[in-house]
Amino acid sequence: MSIRLDNSYSLRNNNIHGVELVFEETRTRKSKKDDSEQEYTYSETNYYPNPISAFKQWVLLTNNASDLSELTK
Repeated sequence: MSIRLDNSYSLRNNNIHGVELVFEETRTRKSKKDDSEQEYTYSETNYYPNPISAFKQWVLLTNNASDLSELTK
């Protein structure tokens, strides 16, 4: 199961590591063979022990001024 936080970030449950904060975006790169540009999906996954830690990191990474006090209660 995945919870979409914004266009780039989502949260996923991980039974072993707790919660995954996943960053995904479409990027382009040049082919080494013929210099054509190809699109690919860049993905980065960070693991946190609980959802609150993942939310706090998301706020820091996105400079989101969200107040998480209601959510953490």
